[in-house]
Amino acid sequence: MCSRGSRPTSSSPSWATCLLAALRKHLEPLAPGLTPKAVLEQLSSIQMLEVCLPTSDGRWLILPRHTEPEPEQKMLLEKLNLTLPPQPPPRIRSGKLLMPNPAADP
Repeated sequence: MCSRGSRPTSSSPSWATCLLAALRKHLEPLAPGLTPKAVLEQLSSIQMLEVCLPTSDGRWLILPRHTEPEPEQKMLLEKLNLTLPPQPPPRIRSGKLLMPNPAADP
């Protein structure tokens, strides 16, 4: 059984199983024909990213953003009574940022 505050053991379901069960229960009254897998696949292209811009004084302006949902995703979110959180506020950071090296990516 999935219970709040419990730790998974070899005989208990994983957290992923608990989350899928919770999503399945949420879907039953709102969208009975949808499976948790279909919802996750549909919403998986919504991404969170950070845009990092250097400032003239050597600091970094960091803009955390999530991509805007496509029309089908908006419709699904509305059907499930879900909303994306507002875009987070920008941050300013001094010093070096650890940025991935695009040349090293295959």
